[in-house]
Amino acid sequence: MPLRSLSAWQLLIVVLLLFGVTLGAGSRLVAPHNKLPSRGNAPLPMKSLDGPILQLELARNEADIRQILTPPGSDAETWPKNVADARAGNRADSLVFIPLYTLSLMATGLLAARAHAAWVFWVFVVAAAGVAAFDYVENAGIERTLDHIEKGGGPQPGDAAAIANPSKVKWVLLTVLLLAEGIAAATSNNTVVRWFSIAPLLLAGVLGYTLARYFAEVRAS
Repeated sequence: MPLRSLSAWQLLIVVLLLFGVTLGAGSRLVAPHNKLPSRGNAPLPMKSLDGPILQLELARNEADIRQILTPPGSDAETWPKNVADARAGNRADSLVFIPLYTLSLMATGLLAARAHAAWVFWVFVVAAAGVAAFDYVENAGIERTLDHIEKGGGPQPGDAAAIANPSKVKWVLLTVLLLAEGIAAATSNNTVVRWFSIAPLLLAGVLGYTLARYFAEVRAS
């Protein structure tokens, strides 16, 4: 791989640039739709998660989906806008955001694994591809659910599971991957890489805390 010839500093710059492009694309192409602005201040079903699309990804049941996309009080003009925004964000996620963050995770794995055996990097590559694969399955479930709402006015039985099951695997796998990359970077013999380990470890901690709160709320519901 050509990137292996780069120094730690050069590879760090590549990683930061990739994450910058990823975050920029997400904030411009995905986030505005994912806010579902037509919902207004309608309450969301879960307290442990922020944002309507994240709650859609991890919906506990079809009632959650209805409250997110067709909240009480929404009329025949409002909820179609929610569906249209969710679909636009979902497609931008599939076409742009997922490929970009997958490359970012792979580049991060290369940086973190520099002082370790080559197989460590390839484990990170496979894990990053797995995160993306489950994200695509989740997005297919969202697309199917949006079709059901457009055609029948609401989700059908099984829609929540088709979205949430792959989403749970995605988020747990991503948390484990970031934790593993952080540990690999923290045990590197390169000072630059060791300092960089703070970033994936912090992200893993935030995701782990959020998932713990979510699963606790699911058990309590």
